Amino acid sequence: MAWAESAAREGVFEALSRCRAYAATDNIIVAARSGEAFLGEEIRVGGAAPALRAKILGTARLREIAVIRDDQVVCQLRPEGAEADFEFRDAEPAAAESFYYLRAVQSDGEVAWSSPIWVLRDPAAR
Repeated sequence: MAWAESAAREGVFEALSRCRAYAATDNIIVAARSGEAFLGEEIRVGGAAPALRAKILGTARLREIAVIRDDQVVCQLRPEGAEADFEFRDAEPAAAESFYYLRAVQSDGEVAWSSPIWVLRDPAAR
């Protein structure tokens, strides 16, 4: 799945080239951003951990959502229904470059994974 400005060929190719995409085994919708950075993009941050804002719309009850940093689960959520809208701020962010992505698993076994958001540490950033 790709988040594109338009369904025209150019819009889809731009979304794919910018990695504004996610994968799903069903018609699950995944959207995530950190500040101005959307799926597949990067954000520069200073000392504070960036907030990750996410919304997932499943086709069945969501059994589990994992926030993953550098291939390690740093947060697990167990939503009550088929939708989740949440914000996550890493209590122990990495000191250097890192990436965050989401994995959602439904009660029927269907799964979705987001493209990562790359976080670059920059002392000059706010």
